[in-house]
Amino acid sequence: MRALFSAVIVLALFVVALAVLSETMLPAAAAKAVELGFSALVGQGAETHVTLKAVPAVKLLGGRADRATVEVKDLRAGGLTIDQTVATLDDVQVDLVALVARREVALNRARNLDVTFRLSEAGLAGYLAARIQGIGHLKVGITQGKAVAGGDATIAGRTLPITLEGVFVVRGRSRVGLEATGASVAGVSIPKALIDQLIASSGWTADLIDFAALPVPMEVREVRAEPGFVIVHAAADEVKTH
Repeated sequence: MRALFSAVIVLALFVVALAVLSETMLPAAAAKAVELGFSALVGQGAETHVTLKAVPAVKLLGGRADRATVEVKDLRAGGLTIDQTVATLDDVQVDLVALVARREVALNRARNLDVTFRLSEAGLAGYLAARIQGIGHLKVGITQGKAVAGGDATIAGRTLPITLEGVFVVRGRSRVGLEATGASVAGVSIPKALIDQLIASSGWTADLIDFAALPVPMEVREVRAEPGFVIVHAAADEVKTH
C-alpha cells in the first residue's frame, strides 16, 4: 500500500512538473518557431521578435494563442524601410502544417490586429529620393506635427535650394500622403499654385506611402509626426492570410 501511495505521489508530482514546464517552456518554444516563419516572410535584414500568450499553454500545440505580439526592426516593404513595427493580434490560429513543414506563417484566423509603424527621417528621405525626379541631395526633417523636405532643384538652368513643408495625412485605406502647406526656392516663399505645379513636374504623387504592399491587409487609421519620426497606426478587425 505504501509503495502504491508513493507511486501516486511521484506521478502527481510528475504531472504537476509537466504542467509547470508547459506553461513556461511552450510559449518560448512556439514563439521561436513563429519567429522563424516571420523571418522568411519579412525577408533578409529584418529582425523579428515574437511573444505568445495562451491559457492553458497547451493550446499552442494546436497552433492557437490568445494573443501574439510581433516586433520587427528594419522591415522593408515596397522600397521603404520601416524602422520599427509593433503588432498585436488576439485569438490567433496559425496553419501548423505550413509553420512546421515550410516555416511559413499562414494565419487561419486572428482578431483585433493593431499595428504601429515608426519611420525615421533618414529612411523616409531615402525612399523619396528614389521616387522624386529632379531633386538632388534630398533631406527630410520631421518635427512635432509637420515635416520639411529639402534639396537642390534645377530651375531655368540654375541649381537652387528648394524646401517643401507639409503635414502627413491618411489617404484612402492604406496610404499616407504629405499635404503641402508651404514651400520656398532659394529662401523665397512661393504661392500654392506654383507649389502644386512643382510637385506635379517632379513626379511626386499625393500618396507618399502605400502600405498595401505589406503581406497582411490592414487599414491605416492615424498618422502623426513626432521629432525625428513619422508614426503610422493601422488596424484590422479580422485577419486571414490563408
